[in-house]
Amino acid sequence: MLDEVSPVDLELLKKRYPHFWTLMGAYFNYDWRDEYETAERAYDDAFGWMNRGGLEEIDAELSAIAAEYPTDDAVERLLGAIDTGLDPSLDTGRTPAQWLGDLRRYVRKLLDARDA
Repeated sequence: MLDEVSPVDLELLKKRYPHFWTLMGAYFNYDWRDEYETAERAYDDAFGWMNRGGLEEIDAELSAIAAEYPTDDAVERLLGAIDTGLDPSLDTGRTPAQWLGDLRRYVRKLLDARDA
């Protein structure tokens, strides 16, 4: 787990988690609430167009992130380093780690629906 995130680490994060990076930067910028009523609506927009391969990639990234950032403090540091406009507690009513788990379940639900 990263204790502090420096610009070099941000480049590594972009390379290791490109789908997550795009989700947080493109969909959860600082004015995302002007475009979406809820975080789930942003997920719908971000993931609704993805094919199975893309969903599998984001699922793998989210699993790796959850393993690397297992606590609320760690997820908060990650989100702070990315400089996202999403505040899990404020925007979803969940702790940061719970929010990450919810996001993982959301993606897996999409994968399950594609299998049906």
